[in-house]
Amino acid sequence: KLTRMHYHMYSHKEREACSKCGATFGYRSALVRHLKKSRCSQNQTQEQSENQAGQQTPTFPCKVCGQIFHSYTRMLYHRREHQKRVSCPHCDQLFRNKNILHAHIRARRCLI
Repeated sequence: KLTRMHYHMYSHKEREACSKCGATFGYRSALVRHLKKSRCSQNQTQEQSENQAGQQTPTFPCKVCGQIFHSYTRMLYHRREHQKRVSCPHCDQLFRNKNILHAHIRARRCLI
């Protein structure tokens, strides 16, 4: 069974990227699933992928780094990576926002 620390450490692992659309995944199995189910399958060219059913796939660029996503939700999720993180004053661990920091402190997950 993986502990929270294992999941946390895995989040720092380099992400797998689709060579066709640039979408990134934390797990290779997710990339393989994407390639099997999406229009980005390795059996299609980029042009075929974009023009399937006579329509171009909508794209959503990240306003911070310019990375392109084919899902608005994935782009929003990605943009969170650019947010400034807050650190715990007791252990210097970083968190995405103050709410998560306060939960960390309330749960006494660091030595106070």
